[in-house]
Amino acid sequence: MLTSPPLGCEFYDAAAIARNGRPPATYYESYKAEDTVRGTIDVKIRKAVRWVEDPAIRRKVEMEVRAERESSRRMKGAEVGGCKGEQGRLLAQLVSFEKMAKGLDRARSLRRFTDEIVASNAAPAELVGRLELMALMADWLHPLVKEPWPDVDGVGDRKPYGGLW
Repeated sequence: MLTSPPLGCEFYDAAAIARNGRPPATYYESYKAEDTVRGTIDVKIRKAVRWVEDPAIRRKVEMEVRAERESSRRMKGAEVGGCKGEQGRLLAQLVSFEKMAKGLDRARSLRRFTDEIVASNAAPAELVGRLELMALMADWLHPLVKEPWPDVDGVGDRKPYGGLW
């Protein structure tokens, strides 16, 4: 038998215990337990506690599982985000390498062109007079040489009288 009343229960004479559970939005009695031929108050209270406890445990487990899934989803998202950042960095490097390779091809092409001009007897005088400039352009385009070209590098990108365009 119970020695002290459970929370929300009252002792009545004749060993009857009544639990008056009232939901917050209503004012009527929702549950009452008394000793009867079918069962004792202890059994009925255990059954009522289990009736309340099972959904609470279920909700707690669901919340824990949801929290675990959310944390694993966030970890995977961070991992994918890191991979995406690495991918972007590698693609940017690829673009810069392609630009260097294109500059190298252009520099080699200019050098071949100057060699053809030097080897040719029928080259126009305008091209023969510009061989130094072509060599300077080839050195400026070559990614491993990167010779400065003052006529191009010395000019700023912005307009001198203000404005962005």
